Amino acid sequence: MKELLIRTASGTVYVLVLIGSILAGPMAFGVVLGLVLFLAVRELILLTGRMDRGWHADLLGVAAMLLFTGLALAWFEAGFAAPWPFLLASSIALGLMLFLVPRSGIRRSGMQAYLSLTYLVLPLFILLALLDPWRQGISHYAFVLGLFAMIWTFDSFAYLTGKLLGKHPLAPRISPKKTWEGFAGGLLFVILAAVLWHNWHPGPGLVAWLLLALVAGIAGTLGDLFESSLKRSAGVKDSGTLIPGHGGVLDRFDSILFAAPPALLILLLFYTH
Repeated sequence: MKELLIRTASGTVYVLVLIGSILAGPMAFGVVLGLVLFLAVRELILLTGRMDRGWHADLLGVAAMLLFTGLALAWFEAGFAAPWPFLLASSIALGLMLFLVPRSGIRRSGMQAYLSLTYLVLPLFILLALLDPWRQGISHYAFVLGLFAMIWTFDSFAYLTGKLLGKHPLAPRISPKKTWEGFAGGLLFVILAAVLWHNWHPGPGLVAWLLLALVAGIAGTLGDLFESSLKRSAGVKDSGTLIPGHGGVLDRFDSILFAAPPALLILLLFYTH
């Protein structure tokens, strides 16, 4: 019971901070994402096994934050120009990451910096771009909130469905507890959540919300499995202990990191002036 209370309390604080920063606007959301980036880089360094918690990890975390800040300031100075280049760069980089990591390993020289850029900096910048995209003063807070809500919905119902009905492992070598039944259950409920979200905020339209639901389920699962592979190679259960009962920052953001680029593509395609 005590563990459940701690998990509920820490999860509530996490959700409130995230929602509050999104509603407060790009500046507050950017500050929160910058802090997330710093902590996530440190966790990533620990998972790669090449650096300890000393100044090396902190230095790479600060460098990632400076790069993230530089991208955000350049984007703001450009008048919120449509971030197609960042979307393209992130998509190519993520694809290369999925190709290179299994072949090169995450402990080789240079891979930590590449992962920090590809896996963390670009997706988190794109997540910021989703909030106030390329039209100064127009906030898409409902879209960003919707993305998080759908990822949380998918994760919750995939877990519950898998617990009740799961028999066929989705990726037994990486995450034995994930099942195809859980994946299907998560998709069903996240699609229902997309319909409900559209009724509350029509925004870009029902088709866009349904596509976002699929992104939350499919890309989110890929992100979860990728982080699980990093943890498995490091021999740890969680990426960190920052959020009691939930693990580290990477454990909470693994799905959103893969979902952000396709979510931006949806917003670009369905955005109305």
